[in-house]
Amino acid sequence: MENNTSISNLFKNIVSLGILEGANLTIEQARNRLDLVVKELKDSCLLLDGYNKERFSMHDVVRIVAITCGYLDHYVFTERNDIESEWKDKDKLRKCTIISLVGNNIITQLSPEGLDCPELEFFDMSKRGSSIKIPEGFFKVMPKLKVLNLFAIQQSLLPLSIDLLTNLQTLCLDYSKIKDVAIIGKLKKLKVLSLRD
Repeated sequence: MENNTSISNLFKNIVSLGILEGANLTIEQARNRLDLVVKELKDSCLLLDGYNKERFSMHDVVRIVAITCGYLDHYVFTERNDIESEWKDKDKLRKCTIISLVGNNIITQLSPEGLDCPELEFFDMSKRGSSIKIPEGFFKVMPKLKVLNLFAIQQSLLPLSIDLLTNLQTLCLDYSKIKDVAIIGKLKKLKVLSLRD
């Protein structure tokens, strides 16, 4: 997540993760709950106002603490984990629950065939204008994946292994050049599909 993001982008990326209390919330109720949580975090100075009322940001110190706690306590990998040895640690990757790479292609460099991440629930690769080609079998060992954000993907077809993501509930392909989306029909649990631009 960038450090000045919209509440709408946050919402579409977390609505499927069970972070908002109440499994039977409607989309409107969940969004209202998120708006309330963001307001409370701003009132507590853990979040800052963005450049309009629909956006927010995070103070750098709070952001660094959050990223560090996520990594140490929940095996959350981000672009901040740029030490190659950390990414090559297969045991840590097998425990990883979240990968967020905003502006880094380290995954395809270190694991060109795909990742062995059986606990992964959230995968975000948001590099604008990326020329990364996602290998066909990239998603083979991600059975728990619920949220997949492939921002600005330049390839015309989604990898075939995407149909193995039987728990996927959110798929964001914003600003992508995907031409054939028929494989998305196999994602039976999909609740949120974002195809902006």
